Amino acid sequence: MAVVAGGTDKLSELPPVEFFDPMRQNLIIFDDQVCEKKKDQMRIAEYFIRAQDHA
Repeated sequence: MAVVAGGTDKLSELPPVEFFDPMRQNLIIFDDQVCEKKKDQMRIAEYFIRAQDHA
């Protein structure tokens, strides 16, 4: 079991979806992102859309 923990305040520092091993369960927590610009929120949406196909 590998655990990678980290935190950032910058959405630009998020790794791409392909970074995560599809053979493992991955958990990403987005907290307090409601006030982000719509353009920046699209980066979060990528995880919801593409991560399902990555599994």
